[in-house]
Amino acid sequence: MAHWSNSLPELSELQAEHIEWFVDPNRQGSQKTWCKEHGVAEATVTRWKHNAFYKRGLQRRMDELNISPDRVQAVLDNMHQLATSSGREAVMAAKTYLQYIERLAPSRKPIEDRAIKDLTHEELLEQLESALDNQRRSQVKAVSE
Repeated sequence: MAHWSNSLPELSELQAEHIEWFVDPNRQGSQKTWCKEHGVAEATVTRWKHNAFYKRGLQRRMDELNISPDRVQAVLDNMHQLATSSGREAVMAAKTYLQYIERLAPSRKPIEDRAIKDLTHEELLEQLESALDNQRRSQVKAVSE
């Protein structure tokens, strides 16, 4: 897989390295420490943070990390664990968890109000084909997400 910064040639290797350090949830030390370790003046990093190319690179990297399936699954696992406990937080976690799961479920379109027995063979077949198409689209969408 290509490195995320390869698509942003306007970033220097040092800027890309700073972005990696910045988005690392386990990063050690302060920005001042990072600057000393890399021989960069703090004012330079401050200027980077105001630069449109740097901002775009930072946003792209944060987007990559935040939509990572591993991260999403970890959040869902924690939310499920909290939802199955007791207390006020459990209710909120359960509500949020179920809302997320509902988004993944295929949508169901009710058949018209007319009784099924009143439908012609062609109308019933059309309704069933439509429902099947909707289900297939939902499954393809869920797999592609």
